[in-house]
Amino acid sequence: MSFEDRERKIIQLVKEKNYISVKELTKLLYVSEPTIRRDLTLLEKKGLLKRNRGGASYVSRQQTQYPQAFRHDENIQEKKYIARLASQFVQNGDSVFMDASSSCFYLAQYINRDKKLNVMTHGFAAAKELAKSSNINVEVVCGKYDIFNDAVYGADACNYVRSRYADICFMSMGGLDVSQGLTNLYLEDAEITRVYHQQAKKTILLADHTKINCKYYIKVFDLAEIDVLITDRPLPEEFDTFCFDHDIDVIFE
Repeated sequence: MSFEDRERKIIQLVKEKNYISVKELTKLLYVSEPTIRRDLTLLEKKGLLKRNRGGASYVSRQQTQYPQAFRHDENIQEKKYIARLASQFVQNGDSVFMDASSSCFYLAQYINRDKKLNVMTHGFAAAKELAKSSNINVEVVCGKYDIFNDAVYGADACNYVRSRYADICFMSMGGLDVSQGLTNLYLEDAEITRVYHQQAKKTILLADHTKINCKYYIKVFDLAEIDVLITDRPLPEEFDTFCFDHDIDVIFE
């Protein structure tokens, strides 16, 4: 088993159990204790867990962001459900922005391949999925590649997006809150999604129920600035009222 496979499995086990010992990990993953200790040390440096005496404990979503490959495996059915709804907004001839979220990766799978589109993204997973169709012109922004998120970030990436204009922009967020707006954990994510929003005629937010009423460190922009919110279940009353008052279309079925 490669380190990448062990990484995903370790994070999954720590999340499920809140705490897991080195001995238990060696039995479950069929590797030696020194190997597990090295893995835990590397994962702690990434902020994905906390080392404890004899094992490791879970770090909450508000404290860290998990690798892209792991996020693809989180809430899969909810994200696919949202992606199917979102794909109906894409019309033939559209220019589209998509962020590097796992939600947009699933959206890329549901977009009709017969439609002629121009799509720009900074996420490689979505780009590779869309590039399977000869009808879709896919642009990946230039910038600094981040293997952790399988995406490109930085000033060059933001400037590249500013050279384009889209009919529609799809994005996800770490958290949504009525008072604090849309938030993410890292500045790099916030910077490029702000530019997507500024350069698009319509902004559509993809967010499953676990992100509602969550707040992260970096504010991206106000919730009132989005045009459409696509989620997987009815919103809490306060949230639903806010969206109605600010003319935000809410789609969940």
